[in-house]
Amino acid sequence: MDLSLDDTGRAQAAALGVWFSRTGIDAVFSSPLVRASETAGILASACGLSGAQVDPVFVELDTGAYTGISYEQAREQYPDSFRNFDGESWNAVPGAENSETLFARAMSAWAVLENEARSGKNSIVCVSHGGFLQWLVKTTFGLRSWKPLLPTDNCAIFELVIAPTSIVNKPFMQWKRFNYQIPGGVSVVEPVF
Repeated sequence: MDLSLDDTGRAQAAALGVWFSRTGIDAVFSSPLVRASETAGILASACGLSGAQVDPVFVELDTGAYTGISYEQAREQYPDSFRNFDGESWNAVPGAENSETLFARAMSAWAVLENEARSGKNSIVCVSHGGFLQWLVKTTFGLRSWKPLLPTDNCAIFELVIAPTSIVNKPFMQWKRFNYQIPGGVSVVEPVF
């Protein structure tokens, strides 16, 4: 659902903005959902940028029939898919994005970021969501399954370093941070996954 940030979320984004302002950010991308675009705007402002580039490719995964309902309501309203949810994740939920679609969308998201890097941007921040972030990470390992899951806290940093090599189209890639919480940041929310 498209929810806005609360005071805790704004405090997390402000702390993250201060942290990123020390790192020399060239561009900020964002999901169009309000909580992400507001976070991205706070980060961009803290880094002296005019704003964030909003792109729907970074939106949270579509939870289909489970959108806007609790797990208990999903169990009651969709007993068959709910029974299969632990083993099949969103692939079991009517109308939800499946693993194949999410993998393809994550690859498209990486293409957006790669085009930005090829235009001369060296340090790019992308504000997305816990469910879709799983796929952004998994695609770098070539994983097409929803398993394994990674912990994803609100306002956590996942840092991927990409450097060119002498082999065309074969960059060096290294994940430096997974679910990193900035020192002194505001972390009061349990991991989403």
